[in-house]
Amino acid sequence: MEKKEIEFELKRETKNTNRFQENNTGSTVIDTLYAQKSVLRSKESKKLRVRVEWE
Repeated sequence: MEKKEIEFELKRETKNTNRFQENNTGSTVIDTLYAQKSVLRSKESKKLRVRVEWE
């Protein structure tokens, strides 16, 4: 199984959603990630880290 850890930075906030942009110097894997504020512990999250695994 292969893994890749991707970091995102907050780019835009709306009433219920945060839009994060991939912070990567190499090739882009996901690019833009939308997260509902109700799911995030802190509504002021500025960074996210996501691990992607595939077989």
